[in-house]
Amino acid sequence: DVDLVLANRDGQGNKVYLNNGQLGFDIGVPFGTGRDETRSVAVADFNGDGRPDIATANIGEPNYIYFNSGDPSFKESVKFDASSSNSFSITAIDLDFDGDQDLVVANAGVKMQFT
Repeated sequence: DVDLVLANRDGQGNKVYLNNGQLGFDIGVPFGTGRDETRSVAVADFNGDGRPDIATANIGEPNYIYFNSGDPSFKESVKFDASSSNSFSITAIDLDFDGDQDLVVANAGVKMQFT
């Protein structure tokens, strides 16, 4: 079954809606602070535990990766691009073919940066 991950903003919390298998979705599972300015999300297994994690692109605040706890919740997170950049898009892909997911983030109003 396919679940939904919603990136909300303007005071609305980010949520994951789990597919209930009956052409509908259960109550949303929150992730993030509840007041994030998230513009885009990418879903992939970033820590190698076999569970899908969520990376967020945020406007005016750091970007985060939220790790799936498996129950379902996203209790642990790591901040990346700690500046208050204006990220508006994010995608996960294995760019260097090493089996790990890499992140590509699009920012507004900043110079191109490679890390």
